[in-house]
Amino acid sequence: MFTAMTSTLVAAMTMTTAANAIILQYTAPVWVAVLSPFLLKERMRTTEAAAMTAAMMGVAVLFFGNPVSHRSAMFVALLSGLFFGLLLIALRALRHTDPFAVVALNTLGSALLMAPAVFFFGSFAFTPAQFGLLILLGFLQFSLPYAIYSWASRRIKAHRASLIVLMEAVFTPTMTFLTVGETFPLATSVGGVFIVAGAASALFTIKETDEIAIDHPHLDHGD
Repeated sequence: MFTAMTSTLVAAMTMTTAANAIILQYTAPVWVAVLSPFLLKERMRTTEAAAMTAAMMGVAVLFFGNPVSHRSAMFVALLSGLFFGLLLIALRALRHTDPFAVVALNTLGSALLMAPAVFFFGSFAFTPAQFGLLILLGFLQFSLPYAIYSWASRRIKAHRASLIVLMEAVFTPTMTFLTVGETFPLATSVGGVFIVAGAASALFTIKETDEIAIDHPHLDHGD
């Protein structure tokens, strides 16, 4: 799931804007909300469902407010959202496993799975500057965030965590604008308000009694 999620996201970002790709990837909370009751036996409260609705309204505004000129790119990004949702559920299911071990095996597994594709269809050639960026990308984008997420998923339920990480759908367009000057339409700003509101309300609905103590991994409160 990790390999499928990252490869489809990277592919989508080369086909369309970073904003479009990340927005469609964040259909993930919908998949988490739909599948968690069946795979994790975790249910949402009414307040959490409201937060989910607000956040996904933001995603809808972002989607329909952007030009739909790259249908194939959007389909790839949508697939990334499905794989991302499955990944979040898997990380929650692995909450009693060392988060650093999970991330190490995910990244190593991705390297092994993608290496044949690079050998047959691409190239391992890159400049020293590109190599440095790859090292930075591997640490800051893939390893560290998922180690933190794996650690956090031991304490809160999957659908709540997926709501909070919706913030990335706002941060990514903002950072790409500040660093490379990639602009985005007004819909991105409007939708971002809904996403931030949904994510913020999700934070406030998490009660201390719902947290899973790392010292008592067999306890899972708040069902």
